[in-house]
Amino acid sequence: MKNEIKDWINDLKQLKRLDEIYKKGIIEFNNYFPYSGKVEEYKEEGKWEKNKIINKEVDSDDPIVKFYFKNCDYTMGEIAKFFNLSDSCVRVRISKFLTNQKNKKNGKNIKNE
Repeated sequence: MKNEIKDWINDLKQLKRLDEIYKKGIIEFNNYFPYSGKVEEYKEEGKWEKNKIINKEVDSDDPIVKFYFKNCDYTMGEIAKFFNLSDSCVRVRISKFLTNQKNKKNGKNIKNE
């Protein structure tokens, strides 16, 4: 029993010593970034600029592509149901349009058909 108590006391001493060493190595957060006194205004996540939906006018003859960009809040599945098509068909047509736009931007006039 005496050895167990001695070991327990030694463990507590080591923990205390480690805790003191750890506290010496910590720098307070306010030493890095002093408090400015300014408080930011709270905004709900939906009102952030990055979360706003942007409806774009698109130069395309494809009605699916036009619908996709005018109704940004629709999913691919909802668009497919609206046009009575499969999800993959809608994805392929939008992907082709975006690829063509990327190629035009990069100076390539290649059409994906």
